[in-house]
Amino acid sequence: MTCSYRSPKSEFKNDFDACAKLAGPNAPLSLLIIDVDRYQYVNMECGHVVGDAVLVEVASTIKAACRGKGRCSRWAGGALAVLLPNVDMNEAVALAEQLRQKISQLRVENCTEPVTVSIGVASCPGTNDTFDHLVRDAEEAMYAAKAEGRNRVSIAAGQQTLR
Repeated sequence: MTCSYRSPKSEFKNDFDACAKLAGPNAPLSLLIIDVDRYQYVNMECGHVVGDAVLVEVASTIKAACRGKGRCSRWAGGALAVLLPNVDMNEAVALAEQLRQKISQLRVENCTEPVTVSIGVASCPGTNDTFDHLVRDAEEAMYAAKAEGRNRVSIAAGQQTLR
């Protein structure tokens, strides 16, 4: 697992392309889009130094939990993405829930706002297996998690876990 805090999306897309070539029924590919809840509020009320500290702590937590499982990258604003080759929907949802719980326990100096995340999960096979479709599905699931009250994991529409 490598976690490049400021890795460009194009590098992430190259990683996706390499993984997608190997994906199939016996080699799934999952994507987590993880957005820090109320990140803009933290930046505005606590300052950008505290906002940066929140992102660093969240990224460090993700890196530690995902070591050896996939590729982590800064996505946009307060969002990060985790590409998980050979991880099916069930495993991705379990990892996302583990991340959500660990991140909710973070305490960042000078930040009175609780640190929570909303996580969208999409997998292929199971969703369209192009980069744009997998990203769209994971982002829509993340927005659904936010709409449902934040601090939760949501899976892409039309997908399900086998639990």
